[in-house]
Amino acid sequence: MAAGFATIAVPTTLMRGAVHDTSAPSALLQYDPMFSGEAEELREVTSGRLPDEWVEDIGVEPPRLTWKVQAKRYVHNLYEQVAVVLPETIDIGLWLLIGLGLFGERWRTGRWKIEIIFAGMWLFFFTAAPLAQLVHPRHLLPYLVIGICWAGAGATSFGRWYSRTTRDGEVTRDGFRRGIIIAVVFVALFQLKPDLDFVQAAFNGEVETEEKAAGLWLAEHAQPGDVALERKTVVAFYADIGHDELPHVSLERVIEYARMHGADYIIVSSRHLDKYRPQLLPLLGDELTCEPDLIPLNEFHNRHNPDMFVRIFKVMPEAGLPTEETEGSPQ
Repeated sequence: MAAGFATIAVPTTLMRGAVHDTSAPSALLQYDPMFSGEAEELREVTSGRLPDEWVEDIGVEPPRLTWKVQAKRYVHNLYEQVAVVLPETIDIGLWLLIGLGLFGERWRTGRWKIEIIFAGMWLFFFTAAPLAQLVHPRHLLPYLVIGICWAGAGATSFGRWYSRTTRDGEVTRDGFRRGIIIAVVFVALFQLKPDLDFVQAAFNGEVETEEKAAGLWLAEHAQPGDVALERKTVVAFYADIGHDELPHVSLERVIEYARMHGADYIIVSSRHLDKYRPQLLPLLGDELTCEPDLIPLNEFHNRHNPDMFVRIFKVMPEAGLPTEETEGSPQ
């Protein structure tokens, strides 16, 4: 545990904590849950892509990584990891198999060495992760892999136990019934999520079908070299066009930013807009007030959850400026 903490804490504190230029880009702070209320603002301040007067309006100063901040950050992120990330990464069914793998059978000679190595690796990754740039399930795969190894041992242990319910090599009727019941219990446990959702992700809107559909549609209508402003890159990826991230500024400045950088489209999604870009929520409303700056082209809804949708807007040139159609026309 101490090694995991020191491996990340010492280098980052020595490199970042002594720096006086707090406006320098710092990927370590951009997604830090400790600053969750200002995460997007911090990213804009540290990215260096906005005009200085826009950054001044944001009014957020990235904190310096002193030892005190480092310790506070570690405690906060470790709590987030245990309380939120760990239950999302390893569900109840997998925990049950892990328990069977560790304690379902007597430890054979030499097994304790393997388990100590695995446990040491688990503690190393688990205690180092809170000092990464983001406490998130996808960044904790190393200890998930170790957990799967233990779960595999648990499944083997369960198989040995169940084989002892047979008689003369054949499964008895009672043993068969027990097997069905146990299988149903395991399926239910693996379906169970922390929010008591028994439905597969593919059927509750978690699969972003609307973003893929929007991207495929845009691929048919966009021109080579077009650029889309989008918080993520999903729609632009499927459309095979250029991408730039939506800045965390007002709607008026988003439009100005799009024109400054030659963006042709603005893509907004209802998934997390209220959390990450609340100033753009008017673009999701029924009555749009952004014309003639933005023209809505199309919208696509999730196949499994119609409340999740994506809207594509065309960025129009500023009034009085020539368009591509009129730029070469005779006066």
